[in-house]
Amino acid sequence: MHRRLTDARGGDFIFNKQEIGRRGEEIAAAFLERKGLVIADRNFHCRWGELDLVAVERAETEMDDCCFASGGAAASAFPKQAKGTVRFVEVKTRTGTGYGTPGEAVTYAKQQKIKKTALTWLQARGEYFPCICFDVIEVWVFGRTAKIRWLQHCF
Repeated sequence: MHRRLTDARGGDFIFNKQEIGRRGEEIAAAFLERKGLVIADRNFHCRWGELDLVAVERAETEMDDCCFASGGAAASAFPKQAKGTVRFVEVKTRTGTGYGTPGEAVTYAKQQKIKKTALTWLQARGEYFPCICFDVIEVWVFGRTAKIRWLQHCF
């Protein structure tokens, strides 16, 4: 998906690294909202790291469709119509392909930090989510447009 990037006056952006990352997160959040997810948190920080986006997908089907409750005794332990799926989304934005795809920057060490941070977020919220997913959204910025790729259940 390509998105046009403009400032408030409709002019071109001159991005620095932080602006590119911030803009990529804005684009990713808007993309998820268009897909029907609710953004529960942005840029959550704790001692373990940061979560770019936390999105909640409300359950409207039985939990057998859940990424971790796929039948058997484990699935029956989850209540039907629970809170839904919480998605911890790492957003990686690039302006070119010189360093590989954006998703390749989410290393095993980064994944572990995201998981620890996600656990802290869940504990702080005190809400029950029967499904937890870790996604990456890749955003490529090309001038005034952007291309998005949503990698679901990555790690």
